[in-house]
Amino acid sequence: MIWKKVGIALLSALLALLPVLPIRGQTAPPPPGPLSPGPVSNAPPAAAAATPPAPTTSPAWLPRRVAELQIVDKVNATHRILAVPVGGSARVGALAIKVKACLVRPPGHQRNAAAYLDIVGKNPAAPAFQGWMVAAEPAASVLEDPIYDVRVSGCR
Repeated sequence: MIWKKVGIALLSALLALLPVLPIRGQTAPPPPGPLSPGPVSNAPPAAAAATPPAPTTSPAWLPRRVAELQIVDKVNATHRILAVPVGGSARVGALAIKVKACLVRPPGHQRNAAAYLDIVGKNPAAPAFQGWMVAAEPAASVLEDPIYDVRVSGCR
């Protein structure tokens, strides 16, 4: 019986240490600040209020006009690079690919590209893929069709 009470107390302590995850549709709560036992104040510190934030010299992403997509045909074991202009579309087998945006990182930042794609397969009511594909993270955003794999390789 004592082990059951110890187990429950240990589980309660561990659960108290876990961050609270937001429910879908809600924003995440702000991260906890430094350890301070007193009430939280929303007033900015005097030094921060007197000094404006430093202006950024370049934007985080730069728009480009053409998306370069790598298409892998798994049946024929071939691949090709397909250049699709922003606002344009292309057809690869049963897939219809529409490029809505293509962005790159500015000079001086780590090289990367991202494209917003709408890919429709055999069922036009349910898109096979709709969203951002990032070149540096192909595992996080790649279309895996039974015949084709589609991923962003760059923008120009």
